[in-house]
Amino acid sequence: MQLNIVKSNKLYINIIYNQLKKNKDFNITEITSPNNLQDSTFLIIDYSDFDIYSYIIEKKSIPTLLISEKNTLQHNQINKSFIYKTPETINHIINYLYQLRLNKKTKILLIDDNKQSIQKKEKYLNSQFYQILSVENPISALEIYEQNKDINILISKDKLPLLRGMELLKIIRRSISKNRLGFIAISDSSKMSDFFDYGANDFIVEDLSKDEFLYRVNNLTNMLNHIAKLEDSSNKDFLTGLSNRKYFFTLASKIYDKKSNFALAMIDIDNFKNINDTYGHKTGDKVIKALSNLMKNSIKGKDIVARMGGEEFIILLQDIKTLNAINFLNKLCKDTSKINIDGINFTISIGLTTKKSNSLDAMINEADKFLYKAKENGKNQVMSDMNVFS
Repeated sequence: MQLNIVKSNKLYINIIYNQLKKNKDFNITEITSPNNLQDSTFLIIDYSDFDIYSYIIEKKSIPTLLISEKNTLQHNQINKSFIYKTPETINHIINYLYQLRLNKKTKILLIDDNKQSIQKKEKYLNSQFYQILSVENPISALEIYEQNKDINILISKDKLPLLRGMELLKIIRRSISKNRLGFIAISDSSKMSDFFDYGANDFIVEDLSKDEFLYRVNNLTNMLNHIAKLEDSSNKDFLTGLSNRKYFFTLASKIYDKKSNFALAMIDIDNFKNINDTYGHKTGDKVIKALSNLMKNSIKGKDIVARMGGEEFIILLQDIKTLNAINFLNKLCKDTSKINIDGINFTISIGLTTKKSNSLDAMINEADKFLYKAKENGKNQVMSDMNVFS
């Protein structure tokens, strides 16, 4: 997120600048003149600088955060005004900027047949950097969601043409959990309990104030993001970011049950103990990360690569012919041998199976058997159930 900060002689501006500068999620530019203002950015200024930079706001329509020790100012381009009272105000400002950064990644679908109501909510949400889609009837909403699965939150009235908001919620919750797609219902208070029973994340009444409306939306955005991070951390290997063993079995079991045309490969770094003993575990970790990145960048979108533990990995290649799988893995061996970490090169051995066994575990054991044969045969090669070697 690009931020322009007009630094002044105010200590709190300098503290905000220095704290945000440390975070890689923000790209900070210090503004000393209009000439180095970055377009399509967010401007942070102290009230004392407002007269100097007001024409920038007018001319370029830059969203702005205004900080003052005693004054607030209303302006179409001012997203938020803060009055600096104590050092705690700095934390509020920084938390607000983090919220905006999260909002920029959040897509919301508004469902309302009242154009004025839609326009008002769009204005509120746009001021907080949300990505907004809107539609007047719930049937179209379902179609839009099918085309935009990255939508995070639905905000829907209950009284709608063709299908009530309550019925829309019931349809959605048949297949999509409240942890994956947030739903905020808008109706009179008598419907609150029913909406929550059917899986709404939150409930608001029409004509809620702007501040409370945004508070509820921001709160749900934060909750969904927190849940996503927890799920991600439980499914990912901490060192490499690849799927972990548990999550691999969750994904691969579904593929095994549905498909017959896939390949399974076990991969092991050759002489890894010697790398750790000779160059240290820090270098060993770099080797593991480098191989992980290579595999992550080599597979197609539907394929799965996971770290099984230590220096051992597994790849599941979907919808692939046997010869193509072998060629892919041979290339992986070749590309791995070109990696240089702290002045050293390393290789991998791979065991491949392309024949569906009685179970996923049986296929993994078969691939593991070929992996050990590759090790015994000299390492840095692929051995498979087709007896094709690198």
